[in-house]
Amino acid sequence: MIAALAATVLCAAAWWRGAGPERVLAGLMVVVIAVHQFYHFAAKGAIVYAGLDMGHLVIDLILFVDMAAVALFANRVYPMWMAGAQLIALTSYFYRYLPGPVREEVYDIMATLPFLFQIFVLGLGLGWHIARRRRRGEYRSWCTSGPPHHGS
Repeated sequence: MIAALAATVLCAAAWWRGAGPERVLAGLMVVVIAVHQFYHFAAKGAIVYAGLDMGHLVIDLILFVDMAAVALFANRVYPMWMAGAQLIALTSYFYRYLPGPVREEVYDIMATLPFLFQIFVLGLGLGWHIARRRRRGEYRSWCTSGPPHHGS
């Protein structure tokens, strides 16, 4: 609950002071919180198949794809950290299928800590963006270069 509140306040700040990447990432965080709550309400718990919580798996997979897209095109470094943390959350679902004993606390950490890290990193990124804009003025939010063109 505290994490959701912190994320919501941070996301409001990102919408107010951030640029494109900060706003997209903040929007993703808020949407994930809302979808997560709706999922548990609609499913009346969880949808589990073969030991996997399918609802959370789908939510985390979509969030990873979206964060990775932002990380690839944003003129920032910190979105890559957020996408990497989401990859850890995504691999937590498959941790249970590794051979040997599964430690539930490891699974819980892999499944929940990345979200808290993402909130922290979004805060850092927003701070860096504000400081950079103050020092240098406006700058591009998104990378505009593409692959090299070798043609006539």
